Parts: sequence; structure tokens; C-alpha cells
Amino acid sequence: MFAIKVPGLLFTMMLFVVVTNAQDKNIPYGNNARAGKYYNVRGFNMYCEVYGTGKPLLMIHGNGGSIGAFANNIPYFAKKIQGDCC
Repeated sequence: MFAIKVPGLLFTMMLFVVVTNAQDKNIPYGNNARAGKYYNVRGFNMYCEVYGTGKPLLMIHGNGGSIGAFANNIPYFAKKIQGDCC
């Protein structure tokens, strides 16, 4: 079980709203064979793409969303940490 600290989570969510870098049009987010992988999580396959190195940051889109929701965030965080986008 993961322990989530509310202030840290709130700060991370605020970063997603504030950060608006230009999207790299050459990266097929959501269909990137080099960065993508399926994980079996309690009986269902969850697709994730990993960008960057360092401490991990797990970004999960909302219901009905896609990894494309993070297209502006991935380049920013990939320079600083390891972003796992599911």
C-alpha cells in the first residue's frame, strides 16, 4: 500500500495545471513502442509509458482520458525525474 501525503499530492496536481511546455509532435504519446509497456494489475492490463530518469512520478489520467492529457507535462518532467504515465 502506498502512503500518499496530501500536501505533496496537492503540490503535484498544481504543477500539472501550471506547467505548459510545448508538445514534441514527434513522440506518439499513447502509442510509443519504445517507452510503452503493459503491466498486469490485479487481473487487468494497464498500459504505461516511462520517460526520463531519477525519482519516479506516476501520472494517471482520469476516467475516459488518455496519456495525451499529459503531452505538455511529459517533456518538462522527463528532464527532471522519471515520469510513469498510465
